[in-house]
Amino acid sequence: MAPTIVHVAPHPDDEAVGCPGALLHLRDRGWQVVSVIASLGFPAQWERRRAEAEEAAQRAGFVPVFLNPPLDISVGDDLALATGRVAAELPGIVEAHGASIVVSPSPHDVHHGHETVARGVQQAMAALPATVRWWMWGVWGDLPAPNVFYAYDRPVMDRALHILEAYAGELERNDFRRLLTGRATANAVLGSERVFGFGSPAASALPYAEVLTEVRLLDGRWMASEAHQLDQGPSPGSDYDLDLTAWVTSPSAHELVGWIREVESDPRLHPRADAPGGPGPHTGTMTFTDYLLNGILIGLVVLQIRGRRLTVHSMLLPIGTVSIAAYSYLHSFPTRGNDLLLVGLAVSLGTVLGVLCGLFTSVTRRDDGTPFAKAGLVAASLWITGVGTRLAFELYATHGGGGAIERFSVQHDITTLAAWTTALILMAMAEVLGRTGVLAWRAHAVRAAGAGMTGTLPPAGSGIMELHAPASR
Repeated sequence: MAPTIVHVAPHPDDEAVGCPGALLHLRDRGWQVVSVIASLGFPAQWERRRAEAEEAAQRAGFVPVFLNPPLDISVGDDLALATGRVAAELPGIVEAHGASIVVSPSPHDVHHGHETVARGVQQAMAALPATVRWWMWGVWGDLPAPNVFYAYDRPVMDRALHILEAYAGELERNDFRRLLTGRATANAVLGSERVFGFGSPAASALPYAEVLTEVRLLDGRWMASEAHQLDQGPSPGSDYDLDLTAWVTSPSAHELVGWIREVESDPRLHPRADAPGGPGPHTGTMTFTDYLLNGILIGLVVLQIRGRRLTVHSMLLPIGTVSIAAYSYLHSFPTRGNDLLLVGLAVSLGTVLGVLCGLFTSVTRRDDGTPFAKAGLVAASLWITGVGTRLAFELYATHGGGGAIERFSVQHDITTLAAWTTALILMAMAEVLGRTGVLAWRAHAVRAAGAGMTGTLPPAGSGIMELHAPASR
């Protein structure tokens, strides 16, 4: 059976940022790398981030394991519960795969999600044999006492970047490729002295390096091995005599200064402001599908300016159109802060616009008994106002207005940018359902009137109802 190492990633992409060079090296030497993905980010991101993690694992040759359900490790979540889940579930994963090394961020990695998961790994190690080694890396917070050094060349870096590039959604938000190469370049210079002692000569001439802290839990103490190159390992007689218990178990910095503020960035509403020429094709700019859906909704009413039969198909088409949009973009229903109020206002506005549009549309009965709708100027204007407002908002959000929207959200206690997406989608749904419901009611009234008379229901508010006997044949 191949030796196994278990890497615990708080988020998808952490396995591609923490110590990818070391993991790939062990993979090349015949180790099985089990990649545990603890969370999938915000609920609206789950589908995308899981697909990205699966692609990354395939590129790396890792075995992916997803905690189910994913951990909730945002600032406002129950982080103690998440730590407890890692502590309870990780030993079973390690034992099932026969792993001899567990890798994770350090419990002082600053990011609340990273520290939450690392504390869970710390607790889980107490339930594992003392022979299991714990490797820690630092991304947001540096390691104070690294004791493992691994240098690598450009081909390995290219492989690591290829894995990281599977996370296209995260790279749109922030280009972590620069972090990966920059940190590895710095470690190639500083790592030698940080691991082997200040004044030590360069441990390698290779351009990139990673540093790790390796410990074992011995008699209740977190003991570090002697400094060594990754391939060499600690010497057979190494006593693991450097006691790092005080550092491992000490309170995190956040207990003194609090957690760093967390922002849920929705690429559709928060593109990179400095992207050359504006957002690129994957930075949240409006897609062809966005334009097509809005165009269809506007086109449906434009067609009714000329007049159109009210059939089941013609009334279900706009419902189907907004349903596609809802399926594509509506992945959560935020209720914190004033999120629910924003959604409620948007739904109310959509309902009012839809109902008024239906009332100001003329509905008549044709000779064959089919209701016939003709949108007047008022009805068309109301409908285009609703669709156009959403279209204008999306264009503003993806062409420089994301920052202003985020500031407005903070000032008015809108806690997530996903609330705007939900509000806009449900506004469209309410507008379509409101208009369709009114037209269906008026079409039914026309059919009922046509049982004995040919009825015409002019736009609401005209005060006119025309009834006349059917033409003789």
